[in-house]
Amino acid sequence: MAFSEIIVTFCFLVCLQNPVAEGGPVNSKQVAQGIDFLTKFGYLMNDDPRTGTLRSQADLEKAIKMLQRYANLPETGKMDAATIAQMGKSRCGVADYGNYNSDNTRRKKRYTLQGSSWKKRDLTYQIKSFTRDINSQETQRQIFKKSFDQWSAATNLRIKEDRHANEKDVDIHISFVNGWHNDAYPFDGQGGTLAHAFYPHNNLGLSGDAHFDDAEKFTTGTSAGINLDWVAIHEFGHALGLEHSNVRESIMYPWYKGYVPDVKLTKDDILGIQQLYGKPIHKPGPTDGPGATPAPTTTEPMLPEENDVCSIPSYDTLFMGPDKRTYALKGTQYWIIKSASGAGLESGPHKVKDLWKELPNKIDAAYALSGNRLIFFSGSNYWRYYYDSKRDTYRIEHRERIITEMGLPMDLKDMDAVFTWGRNGKTYFFKGDKYWRYYRGSIDAGYPRSIRVWGGVPANCNSVMKWRNGKTYFFKGSQYYRLDDWKIAVEANYPKSIALKWMRCEKENLALEKTTETGVVVKGVHGTRGYPCEHDHEVSSGSAVYQSASTLCLVVLAFLKQNF
Repeated sequence: MAFSEIIVTFCFLVCLQNPVAEGGPVNSKQVAQGIDFLTKFGYLMNDDPRTGTLRSQADLEKAIKMLQRYANLPETGKMDAATIAQMGKSRCGVADYGNYNSDNTRRKKRYTLQGSSWKKRDLTYQIKSFTRDINSQETQRQIFKKSFDQWSAATNLRIKEDRHANEKDVDIHISFVNGWHNDAYPFDGQGGTLAHAFYPHNNLGLSGDAHFDDAEKFTTGTSAGINLDWVAIHEFGHALGLEHSNVRESIMYPWYKGYVPDVKLTKDDILGIQQLYGKPIHKPGPTDGPGATPAPTTTEPMLPEENDVCSIPSYDTLFMGPDKRTYALKGTQYWIIKSASGAGLESGPHKVKDLWKELPNKIDAAYALSGNRLIFFSGSNYWRYYYDSKRDTYRIEHRERIITEMGLPMDLKDMDAVFTWGRNGKTYFFKGDKYWRYYRGSIDAGYPRSIRVWGGVPANCNSVMKWRNGKTYFFKGSQYYRLDDWKIAVEANYPKSIALKWMRCEKENLALEKTTETGVVVKGVHGTRGYPCEHDHEVSSGSAVYQSASTLCLVVLAFLKQNF
């Protein structure tokens, strides 16, 4: 049925004419209405006179048994009074079975997945209009927030209201409307359809949007009217990708249950949403920084997505901006890493152009300057921004200028990384296996030099930055290295996983890769060295041990301090 493929319509059917009691007689009109019900909700196929396909008595009995099984009634296969009464109850208007002959008709007693889901884990919603039935808009906000919070608490989704974002940048729009409202599914006034929500589908346009019929009488905290708390949490389940469940106690059961004082997800609802998005990621307690070891967990892996920080193979650049936020960029998106001890993902993904609209789709490197300036590099060009701390926003100062205007050589076109070293205040550019030192608008004499001077740092790195703890970090692929700034060598027990240490993902959420390597090769100040590693390890967590350059004498250190 095309309708069920596009939209989930939550409607409470007007009671059938001449409703019967559970044990009352069944008349021919009620049987005819029952057949219409079975057809509308996917239990019984339509007659097709064009092909000669007509419904048989066996088809009707099978359809009735399917409904009775779904509604937890005795499977008699007959249109008895109990079955007719069940059909007359208020319920959701989407078909329980989209395809009469599909495997769905024989599925077990449990939740059902619609087939689409959100391709990211951070979702936003915006309330475009409110109902006049509940006086306080804040009360309505709390109803929607509580509904979303229950779904997000059960899985790896983070769903937040964004009151100020542009409408096109919000994932889920919530509105109370009347009649025709420009989505091809007009409301019918009081007593019929109450609301409808769209499945995630392609994550664009109407995907996930929820519309409530403002002709209805919505209430909260009372048995009078239509309970908005229940309707909202049910609709949001559809917006996240769940179909109906045939478990009577579940939120996603198609028949409305009336007022419930404290609406809660059931085990069935939770299993359904976790099938789509995984179990919640364990939130570790405070640690001593990115180098700390996270607590063990039994969390199951999330479904990998291209913008899931637990499965991203590498970032274009990471940097700490003049706003003291730590950013991780990948293509057209960015994430913010928490500034608190222990790091961890704070928010994202966000669109790069929402914050720096003039930037291209791919950034090679970025670093902050004094005076609240921030510079981005892409190809042979750079962009400079000023951070307005009062308004907490960035504004462009230099638009797409060639890097030679900064005093940089064209050899640094498509550079790998840039950062200002905390040890001497000079800026360093990296590309391939070389680095350049930059100071007061020009490259120092004698550069480029070999990256081997930075003991154990890999060539072709993705990013380098000095973080809030004063330490220098190199990033390559899914791993990072912490530098001992005085020994000028990678610290022991590095590299480590970006996902585990910076994003606070769990090991179970990372792809495992078998390896038969007997060692890894690291280039340091003394040349090439090999260190043994485990045969069976997580590539993203790193199991190689890098020894410090403790053999360097103080004379060498003093020399490097002056000439490095």
